[in-house]
Amino acid sequence: MKKAVPAGRRGFTLIELIISLSLMVMLTGSMFFALGQGMRGWRKAGCKISKLQIKNMAAERITGDLRFASQVLTGSGSQEILLKVGPDQIGYKLVEGKVRRKKGATSAYLTCEDEVKKLSFSYPSADQVQIVVDELTWKICLRN
Repeated sequence: MKKAVPAGRRGFTLIELIISLSLMVMLTGSMFFALGQGMRGWRKAGCKISKLQIKNMAAERITGDLRFASQVLTGSGSQEILLKVGPDQIGYKLVEGKVRRKKGATSAYLTCEDEVKKLSFSYPSADQVQIVVDELTWKICLRN
């Protein structure tokens, strides 16, 4: 047999419903806030990784030419490097925020504008070149 429920106790009161809905809204809001923060961090990390990959790609291109260079030519300085690779003369320089590779009379840009802020070269010894691309540094030995 069923017990009779008093007339005043058949469901939730309005106060109980308002409190439970308020708690649910606050919990849902905090979950969306945390998710948004995580997505923002993910985007920032992806952007930073992309920039590092571009700088690494430019440095790898310079490094590849350096390894096959027979000599670093006398016009090289801290802002520009000139290499003798086979019969060709290849130069690298930062021009208007872009890394330019010049081979003979042909120029090609390895990066877009303002992807690289600093490109410098130093020569610790006769067969070594140190490349600095923004905060990244490579030290390369000439093979030939």
